[in-house]
Amino acid sequence: MDRESEKKLDALKQLMKHYHSQDFQLNTSMIKVTMVYRLKVLEMTGQRSYTYSHGIKK
Repeated sequence: MDRESEKKLDALKQLMKHYHSQDFQLNTSMIKVTMVYRLKVLEMTGQRSYTYSHGIKK
């Protein structure tokens, strides 16, 4: 596997780790046709929920 494919695979594993509790098996043969974008967030705005900001758990 070339360096670019290894970087894609690493990025996808990090994303899947965030969304799945167990180790997610990726089809490595599909890496060559998979597009991965790196986004740089320059600014983020939002509204904090009342329950989150006051430590209330639902």
